[in-house]
Amino acid sequence: MLSALKAGGVVLLNSPWSAEEMDEMLPASMKQALAQKKAKFYNVDAIDLALKVGMGGRINTIMQAAFFKLAGVIPYEDA
Repeated sequence: MLSALKAGGVVLLNSPWSAEEMDEMLPASMKQALAQKKAKFYNVDAIDLALKVGMGGRINTIMQAAFFKLAGVIPYEDA
């Protein structure tokens, strides 16, 4: 999953896990690859967030907004 990740890259994961749970759930090989590539790692619970703001199961909108913010492709306010 991380083979195409460039050094200093960004990984955005959709999961319900807390930081403590993340440490338990992510495979050691993935944590090692993230560390070796000095990647920035972000986690968002897009399912829960979409439900809370009345978007139902449309997590793609939540993930897209997070991606735009992290990647800086276009100004966040325009996204």
